[in-house]
Amino acid sequence: MKTVTSAQMKEIDGQTSARFGVPSMLLMENAGASLCDIAMSEFSTKSPVIVCGKGGNGGDGFVCARHLAMEGIQTKVFLLGKSEELSSDQAINFGILAKGFSGFIELHVGDTDQNLGKLSQAVKKADLIIDCLLGTGLSEAPKGAIAQAIELVNSVNLPVLSCDIPSGVDGSTGKVPGLAVRADATCTFGLPKIGHLLYPGASMVGKLLLTNVGFPKVLLDDPYIEANVLTTQEASWLLPERTQSGHKGSFGKVLIIGGSAEFPGAPVLSGLGSLRGGAGLTTVVVPEPIYQSVAGRYPEMIVKGAPADEYGAFSEHAAEYVLKAAFDASCVVIGPGLSRAPGLSHFIGEVLGKIEIPIIVDADALNVLSKSPGSLLLRAEHGWPTVLTPHWGEAGRFGTAASDITTDPIATARRFSSRYGSITVLKSARTIIASPSGQYYINTTGNSALSKGGSGDVLSGFIASLVSQGLSPFDASVLGCHLFGLAGEIASKEHTEYGTMSTDVANSIPKAIQEVFNQ
Repeated sequence: MKTVTSAQMKEIDGQTSARFGVPSMLLMENAGASLCDIAMSEFSTKSPVIVCGKGGNGGDGFVCARHLAMEGIQTKVFLLGKSEELSSDQAINFGILAKGFSGFIELHVGDTDQNLGKLSQAVKKADLIIDCLLGTGLSEAPKGAIAQAIELVNSVNLPVLSCDIPSGVDGSTGKVPGLAVRADATCTFGLPKIGHLLYPGASMVGKLLLTNVGFPKVLLDDPYIEANVLTTQEASWLLPERTQSGHKGSFGKVLIIGGSAEFPGAPVLSGLGSLRGGAGLTTVVVPEPIYQSVAGRYPEMIVKGAPADEYGAFSEHAAEYVLKAAFDASCVVIGPGLSRAPGLSHFIGEVLGKIEIPIIVDADALNVLSKSPGSLLLRAEHGWPTVLTPHWGEAGRFGTAASDITTDPIATARRFSSRYGSITVLKSARTIIASPSGQYYINTTGNSALSKGGSGDVLSGFIASLVSQGLSPFDASVLGCHLFGLAGEIASKEHTEYGTMSTDVANSIPKAIQEVFNQ
């Protein structure tokens, strides 16, 4: 599913009227009616208070109030501004309330302290607050009466339903420049906004409910919209097929290159991600000193040793062994637990420069390549598929300022993909998966259970298993992140977000697959 900035949604809104002849008044009518339906179905409201600003969201609130009144629900409406400042559509709907529904709607107008005092009293007798103060186009912190109203809404123990986006959240970035409403649910129209998905705004949204109020599908599916979010149904469509006549060779062969005396467990976790993800064969190549400890972990995992240096990491001569092991592989993972031993740069360069099949580059391989990325550029030049999986710290070592990553992780991921001709999986609470074509996904599954050592190792092996089963590296990355996050949610139900380990997440991957498969 596409997801959009505020400007893109405004363009869709305008095109719906200009190209397809749908009046803006009808779109507002449908939006307000949808808001009313959700207020009744999700909250069974009997005495709502609707707080409205002067913009389009306020107009939606006026329509919502009318529909609630038509259902016989007594509703209090507060317009925090002057009615003379409303645009035509909002003004018409406001006028309908003022003239025709006095028996069911109590209408208060103005941004005075007196009106705010009435609002404070009204919410004490309400069972729901419907937030229609500000829209998705917010560019600065709320001020004056609007800010005071937001503070009041957040201070009372009442459920809150926001119209389109919680007031105070930037619809294009998820940033919260000042006060913002903390909603229990948000009814949005047409498409989810990027601000619904990225933190801190995502933490204000509550349950996101999407309704189409009359936008043509051709506008909502516009290929020029480059941002996407994977739905559960779309995830089910991406799952690789498991033919009943298949054998282990039918489902691909994953090769994992990693480990060191310092980090012997990392390649095992990556291998477990591959095994649980469905790869037909999983082979792990590790330095000789840790071969015995790794070989005994999982009998399903093929383990091979390669020459080591004095630090217990791969020596320069190990490349020859790895290249032989990669001869019939479908996908390669390099990086988990490699360490930062001084001789690894040559080893990694040899592997990346001679293996033409898809490679997932993770962890310590990224740290080494941040200082000498030539082999990444070589792969891009040859068109050999590469997936980079940095977290923010690893991305920063490639020369991107930490402040830039924090301010705009989407731009960071897209720059990586453009610069290195790779798929980029920029890991965080909202992982961004970007492709060199410009298309990108925002992953919305997962929780803090994934914030543990070894989590990224499992993910890299899991993505590789999906590539080995026939998915493109981009689709495998998108689906892998979605299912991995879902596995974290499933594992934490048993182990809590505190106690879930990376092995628990890996072992929950089949349950995540089953949950999506059942859609």
